[in-house]
Formats: sequence, structure tokens, C-alpha cells
Amino acid sequence: MESLESELRKKAESLDISLRDFMHPIRVAITGSTVSPPLLESILILGVDEARRRVDAAVKLVNDSPE
Repeated sequence: MESLESELRKKAESLDISLRDFMHPIRVAITGSTVSPPLLESILILGVDEARRRVDAAVKLVNDSPE
């Protein structure tokens, strides 16, 4: 779990945004809620593949939405 958290921190830093701002949309994509159990634990329970599938689906939904 520490390596996952480390990678997420690095990504947020590379995008020059706070970890909280980076993680919030990921939380919504993975859990469907703005409030949930700890996100990293949720990812581990779901499995990385399922978590990634949910994030990819959320990104597709946003990209396909009319402006």
C-alpha cells in the first residue's frame, strides 16, 4: 500500500496539485461517492485492475460529455 500511496503522491506533485485535490476525483470514480472509507484501502479491496477500470470509465464519461 505504501508504494501505491508513494506513486499517487509523485503523480500529484508532478501535476503541481495537492494530493487531496488529486485524490478526490479518483475517490468519486472508484467509490461513486465523495465520502468513503480510506481510498487506498478501497483500491486494495477492489483490486487495482477494477479500480483502474472504474477510473478509465469515469475519464471516458467526462471526455464524452457534451460541453
